[in-house]
Amino acid sequence: IRSSELRGRATWYLLPVVDAHGYQRTWAGERFLRTTENGENPNLNFPYRWGEAPRLVSGFLGEKLRAWMGPHPASAVCVKTLVSELKSLTNLQLFLDFHGFGRLWLYPWCHSRDPSPHHAEHEGASATAVAAANRFAGRFRYRAQAAALTEVPMGGSCLDFVYREIGCTHSYAVELPPSLPRGGVLGATLLGALRGDPKRWWREGQAPPAEVGIEAGNEMAAALPALVDHLFGSTP
Repeated sequence: IRSSELRGRATWYLLPVVDAHGYQRTWAGERFLRTTENGENPNLNFPYRWGEAPRLVSGFLGEKLRAWMGPHPASAVCVKTLVSELKSLTNLQLFLDFHGFGRLWLYPWCHSRDPSPHHAEHEGASATAVAAANRFAGRFRYRAQAAALTEVPMGGSCLDFVYREIGCTHSYAVELPPSLPRGGVLGATLLGALRGDPKRWWREGQAPPAEVGIEAGNEMAAALPALVDHLFGSTP
């Protein structure tokens, strides 16, 4: 953060890995594990709007979706722990949830395609961060949008929980590099299916070469100071 005065006004919390046990499993043979050890998806397990999903998705996925959501909100140990920590904070001003992958800057809502009460603020802050990141992103550019537009609206996201229940207006999820396939996810899945592996594009995105990590670092090193200056630089 460029301003030393601004740096001194805030306490910064960094959590490198939310699901530590699941991460350990990826180094013990399950390289592409997508859930916690108990099969819950942390992205669907947070208390706000937990269990909500489009009827068509619920009908198609059935028990699999219910297993991902967990038996109750914050049933996953990592989610329960994070919820407790977040509730202990009294003045959270900015929350960033980094994911891989896709080069997307996502803002609330995740559970609904309706605009959030702070839609203009979300769009403005996201545009600032994306513009800064894109100066380093080369021909693959970041895009900012409401999280619900990424796939389908779903409840139980950390993004919406922090925004609505913690009361932190500026709550964002950032999908880091690499970018999504140029033909889109559906096109990449169909092409992969024709070649015998419909999820090949996803596994390649989850295991990128080392230089992609350097790209992500450079892009976020530009985006985060720009975002913080935009939000708090003129605060007395």
